[in-house]
Amino acid sequence: MLIYPNPASESFTVQFNSDKAYSNAEIELMDMTGRVVGRKNLEITEGNNTYVYTPLNYSAGTYTVRIKSKGELILQAPLIIQKY
Repeated sequence: MLIYPNPASESFTVQFNSDKAYSNAEIELMDMTGRVVGRKNLEITEGNNTYVYTPLNYSAGTYTVRIKSKGELILQAPLIIQKY
């Protein structure tokens, strides 16, 4: 999974490949305490996927981006949010 820009300030893009399609998937943004601070629904297709997460109204810090479907963790990666 590729997240850019990282660090992010106003939005970020997630790119990833999937070997199968997932309906009713979601992207979560978790803070360092494990609390989910943001969640959005998305559809995952087989092959290349790109998703833009915006706006970022979160405090500066380190977060984890997780992509899940029906409780199954598909991918996760760190994200740093900076405020300028």
